[in-house]
Amino acid sequence: MFEVTEQKRCPLTHTFTWGGRNSSGQPAPPGLYVFDVEANPNAGSSGDADRLRSSRISVGEHEIDIVATEVVEARYVLYSGLDAFAVWVTAYDSELKLLSGPIAGPNHAIPSGNTPQEEDWNTLRFSASLRYAGAPYRFVFWARDGYTHLDKAHRQKTCLVNQSSIVLGWVLATGFLYSKGQEFPWGIWGLDDVDTREIADQVVTAVENVGIPRVNSTLCIGKYLTQANLPNGGRVDLRYTTPEGADRFEELLQYAIASGAPGVVHWAGHSDAGCVLAFPDTDPIQPDYIFEVTNIASLPRLDRVKVVYMGGCRTCLSVNGTGLPAAFVSKRVHAAVGWHVGINWGRAKNQRVHQVFWERLAGITVEKKQIVKRTAGGTVLQAAEATANAYRLTIEFRADWKSYLGIAGNRSEKLY
Repeated sequence: MFEVTEQKRCPLTHTFTWGGRNSSGQPAPPGLYVFDVEANPNAGSSGDADRLRSSRISVGEHEIDIVATEVVEARYVLYSGLDAFAVWVTAYDSELKLLSGPIAGPNHAIPSGNTPQEEDWNTLRFSASLRYAGAPYRFVFWARDGYTHLDKAHRQKTCLVNQSSIVLGWVLATGFLYSKGQEFPWGIWGLDDVDTREIADQVVTAVENVGIPRVNSTLCIGKYLTQANLPNGGRVDLRYTTPEGADRFEELLQYAIASGAPGVVHWAGHSDAGCVLAFPDTDPIQPDYIFEVTNIASLPRLDRVKVVYMGGCRTCLSVNGTGLPAAFVSKRVHAAVGWHVGINWGRAKNQRVHQVFWERLAGITVEKKQIVKRTAGGTVLQAAEATANAYRLTIEFRADWKSYLGIAGNRSEKLY
């Protein structure tokens, strides 16, 4: 940003004033700035053989992972000839107000030029009250070197690296094992065995990696978390893969809504008639297998829910989402998507099409369960087109998305 070289006598106290402009004389953008001072008492060929302390340590590879709404994990690599003297992390909100820290972290360092191994990464977990926001948080890594026993007239250096992250909201992701059997309605219907639990896991991975474009053409990664904060201070886990029926699904949706945060909903399984979602339930006394339009009508306003996706046979009746999607939108969901055709669950590739919907929304390309490419997240319409394309490739039939899917609400809705 800006650098200046001055000749000063030592030891004396000196002052420096920065006018807020970069090296080209242009005003620097608003932000968090750190001043780094290096002193070389012996310039030229007779310079100090014991290099400046300020060149002894640096923060290398680093990443932030939000493991819960108020729990952050920082991972970083330090480069130095000795372990750091001290390391700490601070967190700032989008207005650069201090949220948390300084929090002391591990100080393991490796020599500069070495390739870090897994054991060379330092890990630190700490609490930060992250609000759901559309602007990035700043997590700042600091380190001081450990060369105090060689200190001559030098000062220890403080290094800084910025890392930003955005919490977008919550995700209610469902997936179940549907087994044939007379006790289940889909067994009576003569439908296939279906296991959608892994689909739910892959959907969670997608919405934890939403590509958000910045003004400088780079991407910031946004996350939807599988936990939601409750008004009473508690938390609820929104990854629902246990056979507890439709009532549990409705209960989790109520909890998520009560958090007041934005969210998205994924469901995949057996369904029919544009008005019925089926849920496994092992309760021998009072099982509840069915979630239908009347259940949606009893819910409170869902205006904080951005997208609902229902991957199953005839979860809607038309390209306009007549049925379940329209019912969700009538409760103020921004966009809801369903299928107005039957799905051949017998093909493993057909199960992947539901993941494609969320991957396109998030802007990621996945191969062999690994993210190989990131772009800006897409719209609901773009996600529907990608989903239909993935499905028709498995059945060797050519048609556009309207032949399979129905969308109610805003087709231009995005995850950010």
